[in-house]
Amino acid sequence: MDEPDRAIDHNERLLREQGFSLVAGVDEAGRGALAGPLVAGAVILPEGFDCDGLKDSKELTPQQRDEWFERIDRAAIAWAVRRAYPTRIDHRGLHKTNVWLLRQVVLALDVRPDFVLADGFRLRTLSMPQLAVKKGDATCASVAAASVMAKVSRPGACVPRAGCSGVRAGARAPSGRSWRRSAGGPRRRSRRRTTRDPRPRRRPGSGG
Repeated sequence: MDEPDRAIDHNERLLREQGFSLVAGVDEAGRGALAGPLVAGAVILPEGFDCDGLKDSKELTPQQRDEWFERIDRAAIAWAVRRAYPTRIDHRGLHKTNVWLLRQVVLALDVRPDFVLADGFRLRTLSMPQLAVKKGDATCASVAAASVMAKVSRPGACVPRAGCSGVRAGARAPSGRSWRRSAGGPRRRSRRRTTRDPRPRRRPGSGG
């Protein structure tokens, strides 16, 4: 399913033809970083979403990533971001934390997906159809979108904004606004910029 000469949304279209209408892509950012949290994103894109120019977030310029962030935020059926901080990574290990975080961000979606496309890792114990796709962020539109949301939401990777602070779970509301999940239940997300310090914490033992 991951032939590089295919359109980037080819896998999602094949799955929809098989009856999976809500396909979620999941990916992480910060796995190779020396400091700051590991961030995972999950996105369910609508059928017909214009993917022209969408690619792995590492291949986009910062400006392009911000533009795609806004487009995905406006159009996505649902999207979510979760973080794991250095203390957990040091205690559990990077790989276990990464897979755990990818599962958690799928479960954080306000809309349950019919199928999950993951970048490289099978998400064991996740009770829904799924496929681990090699280089999924380059061959699956929803995974590429998830990589953008994770990358831009990672502290130090973007101008501070509401979507970059705290655990973020967004979905399309009837009014067209996106919503965030909080301890008190869903509420409308503020568009105001936040003054919270976005600088990442250095992972203990990372050196430098």
